[in-house]
Amino acid sequence: DFLLNLCLSTAVSLAPTQIEIVVISLKSSTPLRFLRSLPHVQFAGNYTGAKKLLADVQAALQTRASEQKAFDDITLDGRADITRIAPKRTLILIDDVQQFSHYDDLNTLLDRCLETGKELEIRLFLADTSMNINQARLNSQLKYIRSATTFGNGLTFSLEGDDLTLLKLTGKLSNPQLTYHRPLMGRGRALLSLDGRARIVQFGRVGPSQQPPAQYEHNLRQLVQTIAEPYGVKEANVDET
Repeated sequence: DFLLNLCLSTAVSLAPTQIEIVVISLKSSTPLRFLRSLPHVQFAGNYTGAKKLLADVQAALQTRASEQKAFDDITLDGRADITRIAPKRTLILIDDVQQFSHYDDLNTLLDRCLETGKELEIRLFLADTSMNINQARLNSQLKYIRSATTFGNGLTFSLEGDDLTLLKLTGKLSNPQLTYHRPLMGRGRALLSLDGRARIVQFGRVGPSQQPPAQYEHNLRQLVQTIAEPYGVKEANVDET
C-alpha cells in the first residue's frame, strides 16, 4: 500500500513531462503492475523486462544529461542563461531488493543509471525487509545499496525498533513511542528514520481494509485510470511483463 501510494501521489502531483517512475518488481502478481496504465510509469515484472528497461532508462538519462549540460553552457552576453530548463526527473523503485540483487547485470545497470543521473536529481527507493536489505548491504559490489544505507532515509513497518538500527539509519525507538503507535502499525502508519530521528508517517489505502482482493484490484484499476484519463491513456494489460 505504501509503495502504491508513493507512486500514485507522485503521478497526481507531477505531469509525465516532469517525472518518470520506473517500477521493477520481480514478485508475481504484485499490485504494482496496475501502475503500468499511468503515462508516468515504466514497469518491469521479470528479469528480461528489467534488464531492457534499465538499459533504456540509462540511455534516456544520458541524453538528458547531455542536453542539460548544453543548457548550462549557454551564455547570453557573457552572462549565464537565466532560462535554464529543469530536466525531467526520474524515480526508480525496486521492490524485493534481495531478489533483484541476485542478478549481477541488473546491479551494474542500476549503478550506471544512478551515476548517469546524479546531476538530474534521480531518486531511488529500495523495498524489502530490513534483514534482506542488511544482507544485500554486506555485498561490497552493490554501490547503490551502500549509498542508500549511508546517505538515505529508512522506512520500516515493523514493531521492533531494532529494525531501524539494523539498517544503521538511527538508534532504537523509545519504548513509550513504540508502545503508543503499536496498535496502529500495519493500518496505515509506519516508522520513518529521517535525519537520525524516528518519526511517524501515515499513508492511505484504496477502499476498506477488509475488502476482498478482487474488489481491491478493481478499485485500484479505477483510481489509476482516473489519474491517467486526462493524458488520453487507455488501460494497459497488467499481465504483460
